[in-house]
Amino acid sequence: MLVFNGILFGTETHLVKDENGFRWIEEVPEEAFVYGGRHRYSVDEWLSIVDDPLPSLIDKKYKRMAQELGLENPKWQKILGPSFNKALKLANEEVAKKLKDVKYLEYESTWRECQDFIWSMKPTKINRVRYASLKAMKVNLPGFNPVTGSLDPVRYDRKTKTGRLRVVSGPSVLTIRAEHRNLVSGCRQIDFKNMEPRLLLAFLGKEVDGDLYENIQKELNIKGDRSYVKVSIISSLYGSRVVPEISRFFAMDEWIKQLEASKEKHILKNYFGRPINVKDVHGHHLLSLWLQSSAADAALLGFSRFFKENPTLVPHWIIHDACIFSGEGTVPEYLYINDSIKLPIECTEIK
Repeated sequence: MLVFNGILFGTETHLVKDENGFRWIEEVPEEAFVYGGRHRYSVDEWLSIVDDPLPSLIDKKYKRMAQELGLENPKWQKILGPSFNKALKLANEEVAKKLKDVKYLEYESTWRECQDFIWSMKPTKINRVRYASLKAMKVNLPGFNPVTGSLDPVRYDRKTKTGRLRVVSGPSVLTIRAEHRNLVSGCRQIDFKNMEPRLLLAFLGKEVDGDLYENIQKELNIKGDRSYVKVSIISSLYGSRVVPEISRFFAMDEWIKQLEASKEKHILKNYFGRPINVKDVHGHHLLSLWLQSSAADAALLGFSRFFKENPTLVPHWIIHDACIFSGEGTVPEYLYINDSIKLPIECTEIK
């Protein structure tokens, strides 16, 4: 179902077309896709996964006109009249066809769960002295509400090659230094430990307890210290320098062979079914993209499940495979990605 966001009309209600024609609705159904404005179920974001552009309702010249007039949310239906209504009907038909032709429907439930979690971020209280200090240092932190003493929620989208997050409004938390995160008050942070190598091992049915690098070093009898093993694993995963025994431990040759065979034209789906454009990508780079994309979904799914099971905890910021939250409650040693995969996490108090 396609729903046209009420922001297009300047109304609280939304427009949808069914077998009886267009009608107005108050709430967006959970199974719907939304055209226009920002929404967790944005059809623009859903189709952007495969770079499938949406038809535009408004000609560029009219958008420029509204911008010059300072109209923040123009009521296009009233401004353009019949031409807008005609464009609306054509857009509905074209987008409905695009949705029907989607070839990654198995990913939809995962996508909606990730979107639900991303949009569940709440404002966070801050330490005003630290905030003022960071602003004086010209750290980009928009969205402060002086009345509530909070930062506005961060809004993300995933219009990236692998589905990793990017900030579209609110504080630029993805680029803020770790030592600056103490501007928030009464918060903790959970991080997945060694997310990508552990996830790849989990797909193989392997779990490594304790320190990943030290245990692999002992198991494979690799000479060198922990940092050498860490660099060797990362470089082997991403192909900059492949260490044979590590490559065998992670079954990298088998992964690459399987992924090469799984490509359809220039599309490869990650572990959860999200398509990735891998045109002219081969070998370890292919494995790298596939693993990064799978890890992006896995982190969001793990966080989503954790916060659903712990409603007293409130998420504020997602920083890729970390999440800053507040509230009282214990945190486990592992987060479950699904019923069969769990990954270790670390929880620290932000001071």
